[in-house]
Formats: sequence, structure tokens, C-alpha cells
Amino acid sequence: MNRAKSWGVEAKVGVFVLAALLLLGYMSLRVGKFSFVTWGEQFPLQARFTSVSGLAENGRVEIAGVEVGRIKAIHLSDGRALVDLLLRPGLDLRQDAQARIRTKGMLGEKYIELELGSPDNPALPAGGVISRTESAVEFDQLLSKVPALLDDFRPILNDVRAVSQTLQRVIGTTEGETSLKEILENFNQASKSLSQVARGLERGEGTLGKLLKDDGLYREVQGVVREVQSAAKNLTAFSDKLARGDGTIAKLVNDKGLYEQANQAITRLNRVAHKIDAAEGTLGKLVNDKSLYDDAKKAVKNVNQAMEGIKEQSPVTMMGVVGSTVLR
Repeated sequence: MNRAKSWGVEAKVGVFVLAALLLLGYMSLRVGKFSFVTWGEQFPLQARFTSVSGLAENGRVEIAGVEVGRIKAIHLSDGRALVDLLLRPGLDLRQDAQARIRTKGMLGEKYIELELGSPDNPALPAGGVISRTESAVEFDQLLSKVPALLDDFRPILNDVRAVSQTLQRVIGTTEGETSLKEILENFNQASKSLSQVARGLERGEGTLGKLLKDDGLYREVQGVVREVQSAAKNLTAFSDKLARGDGTIAKLVNDKGLYEQANQAITRLNRVAHKIDAAEGTLGKLVNDKSLYDDAKKAVKNVNQAMEGIKEQSPVTMMGVVGSTVLR
């Protein structure tokens, strides 16, 4: 009975140890550098990096998060790291394909991520080299940039400190506290006033409220806008007619002969006006000679008197009156 119990305990321990070994083996294969992935005939490529720190042989090669190959070898070539890749066939990589070194999580293993490239470019042959690469950013490189970042932030921190000290000096006194309270009260009143104005606008009160709420005024504004648009169209049509030479005004504008004739006529009118102003010629004398003006006025007066006499006398007497009037 005791022996049976002993065999039962040993069997349980054995099963537990075997399960632990299987789990350990699985985790070793999962995390380690072993792969049972087989794609038959594999597609070899190379990628040239400036740095492959942390990258190891048999590491993963992925496209869009899907494993498509493994890292075969890493060696140095012309001062740069040359990585040999074994990929599954049929990926259709192009000459502008790109390779980047990425990290699984913050401190996980590093792998290579590929981008196929543009379909417009030629296909990348077997054994070709991917020249467009991007190395991973190392943690020590980030740490080396921290002092520079702190130097950049130091002036900002100094400004913040100066502002806080100024506020402390201003607000730390009784007068400062009173002034701050007044500012806050004024701000509160201003916000209330703005709220009242907004409510008035919403109800359509005041000129601006009516502009926002009155549909009739809105329609009138639309009518004015349409009239302005119509006037603009008419002006455009008139300009087009002028450009084409249609109509009298367009001919005057575009016809050089008519323009010269009009210019000559205006020149002649200017000459006549100058002569009249200078009392030259009959019309000029009539306009500028006061004695001629008086004589003409007197003659008109005599003619009027003669006409009145004509109405009152007989035809014979009328002829005598006219003759005597003319002979004066």
C-alpha cells in the first residue's frame, strides 16, 4: 500500500518535471534563435546598415507585422554592417524597398522591418542589396541628448521662475490681493455682460440682433446683393462691348479716325473760345465790348416800341413808324 502511494507520488513528480521541461523547451524556441519555419526555396537578400547594435543572427524579418524571413548572417563590409537575409519567395520587393531595425517593446529583441517599395520601380533580384535602411535609435544615444534638451529647457524654467517670483511679490501683499480680487470681479462682470449680450442677440434684440434674426432684412440684403451682381454683370458686358468695338462709344474709343476728328473739333472750339475771350471777331466784340452791348440793347428796345405802335396804328401809319424807327 505504501509502495503504491510512493509510485503515485513519483509519477506525479515525473509528469510535472516533464511538463516543465516541455514548457522550458517551448519558451527557449520561442524566445531563442531557433526557427522551424520552412518555405522551401528561400529568397536571399542583403541590407546595408550604419549600425546593427543589438541585432542578432536568426532574428526575425517582418513586413507589416508578419514574419517573412530570418537573418542569416551579419558581417562588416566597407565600414558598414552588411546583413544577409533569407526571405520566403514571392514577396515582390522593389528597388526602392526599405529596411528598418525595430524593437519589440521597449527592451525586447530587435528585428528588421521591410517595406516592399513602389510598384513603378523594377523588381529587386535575388541577392540584391537594400540600400535604403534605417538603424535603430540606441538608448545611450537618447541619454546623450538629454543634457542638450535640459539646456534648451533651462531658459524656459528661468522665465517661469521669474514670472512666479513677480506674481509672488505682487500678490503676496494686501494691496496685491485686493487688486487681484478687483480684477476677478471685473472679469466676472464682463463675462455676465457678454452673456446678456449673447442672449439679446439670440432673442433678436438691438440692431445686430435684428440683423441676425430678421428674415425680411436678410431678404432685402439678398436683393441688394443680387442687384450689385447684376450691375457688375452689366458693367462686364459693357466692357466686353468696348473691347469688341460694338456701339458708338466703343467706336469712339477704338476708331483712331473718329478719335482724331473729335480731337480736332475740340481744338477748334478751344481756339474759338480763346478768340471770344480776347474780343477777336464779331462774336468776341459782341461778348466783350460793352458799347456794342448797349447799342444792341437800345436797338431791341426801339424794335419793341415799334411793334407796340404797329398794333395801335393803321397800316400806312405803321409803315411810317417803322421807317422813322429804323432811321433814328
